[in-house]
Amino acid sequence: MSKQQRGNNLIKAIGFFVLLGWLGAAMAVIPQSINYQGYLTNTDGTPVDATTNITFRLYNVDAGGVPLWENTLSVPVEKGFFSVELGAASPFPLGLFDDPLWLGIEVGADGEMTSRKALTSVGFAFRAERAEIDEDTLASLGCAMNQVAKWDGGASAWICAADDTGSSDWTGLTNIPAGFADNVEEASTR
Repeated sequence: MSKQQRGNNLIKAIGFFVLLGWLGAAMAVIPQSINYQGYLTNTDGTPVDATTNITFRLYNVDAGGVPLWENTLSVPVEKGFFSVELGAASPFPLGLFDDPLWLGIEVGADGEMTSRKALTSVGFAFRAERAEIDEDTLASLGCAMNQVAKWDGGASAWICAADDTGSSDWTGLTNIPAGFADNVEEASTR
């Protein structure tokens, strides 16, 4: 293999690991905001068509109580429709979503609308709950040295088992493409 080919392969490998690290980080991050969309009308029922100050509040009760989070945004409203990203301008405090929450909305200085809207789960919340359950399950296994947690499909449960991920015997492989059979990387034909 020439120096140029080795250099190109090194650049490709570095690029691959950078991309892999970036994708891993991007996939692991759970959004820290919530999209909320609404339809806003005047008291006579005509759609609002102007930028409007709207205050959003999160409570742990459906009526009364003290807001646990609050943010007033200048929201463009077009033909009654608006969309905001709650938590983007004013981050949510840690632990806010540990209990059920209700969203209160106030337009201008008109007082908070009734009734508050209960927040429900989104896709990331379902995944986070599953990860939390798996973490607790795996932590409680208490596998011994040289054991790893493995999924036992028959029992539908995690079990401790010997760590048999050592070297593998590759001698039984069949249908190996010609370029791989000699264990030497071939020059690209592109």
